[in-house]
Amino acid sequence: PRAYRATILASHHNLAFHPSANTLLRGLRKLYYWRQMNSDVLAYRELCQKCALIWARRSPSQAPRGAIMCADQPFSVIGLDAVGPHRKTRAGNMYVLTAICLSTRFLVAEPVSNLSSKTVCSFLLYQVCLRYGWIREVRSDRAKYFTGALYRDFSRYLGLFVPLASRSYSPFESGVVERSHKYLNRSLQ
Repeated sequence: PRAYRATILASHHNLAFHPSANTLLRGLRKLYYWRQMNSDVLAYRELCQKCALIWARRSPSQAPRGAIMCADQPFSVIGLDAVGPHRKTRAGNMYVLTAICLSTRFLVAEPVSNLSSKTVCSFLLYQVCLRYGWIREVRSDRAKYFTGALYRDFSRYLGLFVPLASRSYSPFESGVVERSHKYLNRSLQ
């Protein structure tokens, strides 16, 4: 009966310690059935203040949408990221910094002992810029070693375009880099 629905929802909801809507619905379906059960469960969860805190959807911060610079020559636009930590080598290296040319898919990788802004700047200058030419744009995730003051100053000095808030893990921008990490991690195991 309709009069018992609120009591049933409250008892199952509180006994299960504020479950997700799907979990609550699965548990209720084992014992009860009524029309509009889905909408009643969703409505009940929206009214619960603890569920609102626990299951709040947090949207990641995103960069403003706009034109994306395309690579017109090799190494003009690169994707930059780091892999690790892995087992320490004899030289003390635990991480691998990677730069991938987004037009040719050429990968440059260097093992490093730490992931500081100084290490990243050194990698960019000596392993990428001086070997393959000057870069116009660097695309990376929002890791602290890519957003530090030293890295920003270094990028400004070289005249690099570094988006202030890149769209992390978007398939277009970091998919190529992450796929190369998959193969790199396989080979290091």
